[in-house]
Amino acid sequence: MLWNVADPGVLRHLEVPAFEEKSQRTEPDRQALAEREGSETHARMITVCQCNIYDGGRWSGLKRKEVTYQTARRFARFVRSTNRPGSKYPPIAVIGMQELSETDSEKMESFLREETGVDWQSAHTSQGVRDKSGIGIFWRTDLVEPAVGGDLGDVVVGELDNGYVIKFAGRVFRTPSGERLALFTGKLAWEDAVVAGKRITGEERRMQARRLRSWIREKLGEPPDVAVVTTDLNARPNSPAWREMNTEYTDPSRQHTHNSLAGRFALNVFGKRLDYIWLQRTRRAGFVDGPHRSPPFGSDHRAVYATIQFYEGE
Repeated sequence: MLWNVADPGVLRHLEVPAFEEKSQRTEPDRQALAEREGSETHARMITVCQCNIYDGGRWSGLKRKEVTYQTARRFARFVRSTNRPGSKYPPIAVIGMQELSETDSEKMESFLREETGVDWQSAHTSQGVRDKSGIGIFWRTDLVEPAVGGDLGDVVVGELDNGYVIKFAGRVFRTPSGERLALFTGKLAWEDAVVAGKRITGEERRMQARRLRSWIREKLGEPPDVAVVTTDLNARPNSPAWREMNTEYTDPSRQHTHNSLAGRFALNVFGKRLDYIWLQRTRRAGFVDGPHRSPPFGSDHRAVYATIQFYEGE
């Protein structure tokens, strides 16, 4: 069926994203100048992104033929093309990413630097399975900095029979205007995951989400930092895991994110919404743009991005 397309060649025939065009990257010094000029407009805002990169972004699509890292490169071009200088909203500053090894994480960091012309740093958390999967947090150093004592570590919310460890990692970042954002990222078990010899149930996935929420509450400071969870929840809206997250967090988007390569119509009709930017329900911050989904870049998931506004006096 159309929505199960896995041939990377379809990328040439589907939505044509701006980042697939010939590089139009602003020279680093000009880009930095334009962004400094817009910094006052972007005060008290931060743009975050969720991405399941698919197997480290090593391939040109979903077929694992030759390691090219084209998927990772396309994603970096998407980051470059989002909220360009002069935009009403700031560029992507922090990314939560799943399905990448430590080597993949290092590659992605270098691609982000190359495409955006500015410095990025990252932190990686492994999840077992022969170092072929893990969690990455990436941040743009001219837009945010890690808060002192802001490495919150990780939490295990479940384990699969194949040795895969379901983890989430967290870090606190500080913006130039002094706001603090605690970002957590990871993914829950997928539909055909096996636990104790049986396929995982929706209730078991809900309990994973509950363990995550409990851990986040323990990790937030006093007064608590604003929390955001970027995740491949592997659960659709109104499912048990979604309802568990929705009690304390919000993501108002309705856009499907999987299967990414199906094309816009098929994705909207037959696809699934699995990827979220869950923002803590608080009077101190809220979405001012998004969450939006990205164009296709080679993963079976679309990325999701959103701009968060911090409110004064809260």
